[in-house]
Amino acid sequence: MAYWMAMSNAHIRATISEAITSDAALAIAPIQTQFQKLLLEPLNAAGAHVLGPMTVILDALDECRNAESRESLVSLIVDEFPKLPPNFRFFNTSRPESDIAGRFRGCSHITEMQLNVATQATRHNIVVYIQERMENIRHFKRSLEPEWLGQPVIETLAEYSGGLFIWASTACKFIRSFDPKERLAIILTSGVANNLDELYNIALQNSAD
Repeated sequence: MAYWMAMSNAHIRATISEAITSDAALAIAPIQTQFQKLLLEPLNAAGAHVLGPMTVILDALDECRNAESRESLVSLIVDEFPKLPPNFRFFNTSRPESDIAGRFRGCSHITEMQLNVATQATRHNIVVYIQERMENIRHFKRSLEPEWLGQPVIETLAEYSGGLFIWASTACKFIRSFDPKERLAIILTSGVANNLDELYNIALQNSAD
């Protein structure tokens, strides 16, 4: 986060660079110290030089592994982010995991907006997307017969996605990357349904193929 904010503004970049120069161990420091030295102090110092609001997107907070591993980050957002200058806004996206929703609930500086991604329209769009990707794979792998996949399997993959295009996209790339039938079998039997982390793990484990 500090890197991208530094790249977006010369004044922020200067203050963050100064902090890193002063303490080379910041890269391995506790997250509270990193927040203090790489975000809070630099942004307070450079805030007057930033014209208008700056919006920072924190995407897929729920994908920070499990509740225990993301607890410190969620606590930072709840307890420390209000100390940042008001012209810096943070847009977080996440599935409504209980640990995140519970900590955010009732915070005056957090506005919640619920989106229903599991709609019929979303599912239909994911089915169409998977159909097109699989057809592309068939053309890429000419040894595959025209009906190598079948609509029931496409529907299953769409169901596994849980309404997330990123899951569908990752699965299709994984299937395309080696033997499509073998990779498809791995997805269907490896417990990756509605689990993006596990899908990433499976992809990494098979990346040497």
